[in-house]
Amino acid sequence: MVLNNTFIAFTDESCHNIGRYRGVGMVSLHFSNYHFIKIELKKILQESRVREFKFEKLRNAKYRFAAEKIIDFIFNCLLSNILRVDVLIWDTHDSRHSILGRDDINNLQRMYFHLFKNVLSKRWPSGSDWFIFPDENSAINWVDINAFLVKKDTLLFLQYQLDQVFLRSTKIYKLKEVIPVTSMKHSLIQVSDLFVGLTVYSYNYFEEYRIYKVQDSKQLLLFEAVERSFSNKEKECFGIMDYLDKKCKHHKLGVSLNKSNGFYTFSPSTPLNFWLYKPQGGYDSAPVR
Repeated sequence: MVLNNTFIAFTDESCHNIGRYRGVGMVSLHFSNYHFIKIELKKILQESRVREFKFEKLRNAKYRFAAEKIIDFIFNCLLSNILRVDVLIWDTHDSRHSILGRDDINNLQRMYFHLFKNVLSKRWPSGSDWFIFPDENSAINWVDINAFLVKKDTLLFLQYQLDQVFLRSTKIYKLKEVIPVTSMKHSLIQVSDLFVGLTVYSYNYFEEYRIYKVQDSKQLLLFEAVERSFSNKEKECFGIMDYLDKKCKHHKLGVSLNKSNGFYTFSPSTPLNFWLYKPQGGYDSAPVR
């Protein structure tokens, strides 16, 4: 392995088959920075008394404080340009997805392909070698798909069984291997889980978040005669949404929450990139069973 040319990425997904909005996330970095980041994240989790951070467990103060510490550390890495976080979100009510018999697993695979192609070929140096570590609990069987993704010449070849449409990289980067791993032992999977989970949540529950913010400011809207009650899960998730939104604004990362009814980045080159997928045209349709 030529380490000075080696990059790694950790991926996870959220709500691949439930809810209106769904997403996949990726944390990517040069291999040389991995050890330092792994050690720091381990310290954060130990100090927070959290064995494994999972977005679904964000329903109490302990996990909220852990999420804030993780976000603070990741922002330091983002601003130092040693790490990227990319989240791809799609709307199942758009023209691409609102079709009869949609195959959500196949569609999830395609969305991962879009994310790989965008991040690996456009956001890091050309000619890089890549190792991708998805969560082993992914809905996708990465063991089976690894042989498809990684060819003998190690070039990534992305092929969609959709008419004769192909997505193919040239010699821009090399995908060496896709290795499913457990999130318990790989904290960057947990980081990916946090960001993709929070992003999908921001779209699926933005209206509730808006009401929460109004009530929290003690300024009820005129048409809301009765104050709405929120669960612990909602309060903690909305609190972290607000925390992340303020961090993005403070550092002028070009990320919107309120204007897009969910986290959205205006420039994909930004190291924290929330990408809301838009159908590319009439030919762009989700796969069916």
